[in-house]
Amino acid sequence: MDHSLSKLERYQRIAQDIINDYAGYKPSQGDIELRAIAAQDSYLLISFGWNGERRVHSVILHLRIVDDKFWVRTG
Repeated sequence: MDHSLSKLERYQRIAQDIINDYAGYKPSQGDIELRAIAAQDSYLLISFGWNGERRVHSVILHLRIVDDKFWVRTG
C-alpha cells in the first residue's frame, strides 16, 4: 500500500479495485454484462442485458465513502 496517499485516496483505490474485480466476472445465465461505475466517491456495479426474453437491469453492489467510512449497499 502506498503510504504517501491520503486515507481518502487509499479508500478510493480500494473501492475501485473491488468494483473492477467483480466486474470481471461473467454471469452464468443469459446475455448479461457487468459494468463498474465510479463518480463522486460512489462506486457501483450494475448488470444489464437479457436473460431469455426477460430484460435485466440492476445495481448489484453500491459502495460509498462517507466521512472516512465505507457504506456498503447491495441490491
